[in-house]
Amino acid sequence: ETYTGLGVHFVSVNFSLLPTVTMDVLIRQCRDAIAWLSRNAETFGGDRDRIFVHGKSSGAHVGAMMAITDWQADFGLPGDLVKGALLVSGMYDLEPVRLSFRNGFLKLDEDAALRNSSIHHIPRNGPPLVVGYGSLETDEFRRQSRSFAAAWQAKGPDCQLVEMEGRHHYSLTADLSDPDGGLAAPFLDRIGVMAPATGNN
Repeated sequence: ETYTGLGVHFVSVNFSLLPTVTMDVLIRQCRDAIAWLSRNAETFGGDRDRIFVHGKSSGAHVGAMMAITDWQADFGLPGDLVKGALLVSGMYDLEPVRLSFRNGFLKLDEDAALRNSSIHHIPRNGPPLVVGYGSLETDEFRRQSRSFAAAWQAKGPDCQLVEMEGRHHYSLTADLSDPDGGLAAPFLDRIGVMAPATGNN
């Protein structure tokens, strides 16, 4: 409702779950979905020139992979297809994940981890990002968010890093529904819509 109430189409993308498929397949499914949205935007009243992505946790990893995609080379679509992203509490370098117990079901080898680590494929002139995390999250979530934002900024594109004080990985979810909050507000600003002023609804 945070988005649809402001006239923004909100599309929840489905994909196959690991370990039923590989990470490469999962990412390709999400890229295919965005390509479909671009090519079929008029069928649901959407605007193919205003596609933004948003994800939290594993969704932030996927969202970052969408933001670094070469849409022109891989899909024959405009290179700036994704106009911006809100990425919250994500993993942007999968090598530490590959070395953890979680790789028992992720089944990543070194090459797959590298291919699917957005921090190693940041384009020049990429879309503007809002990268968020909670101050009470684990060290690795905080480190990855800060490192990814710094790497993105080093390439020149706009990237706003937001630390949500007193929030952990799960309590951040409520902030994503607050149009005036530190995460949603800057993202809505990039989309080009504004939440109604508090008290004037």
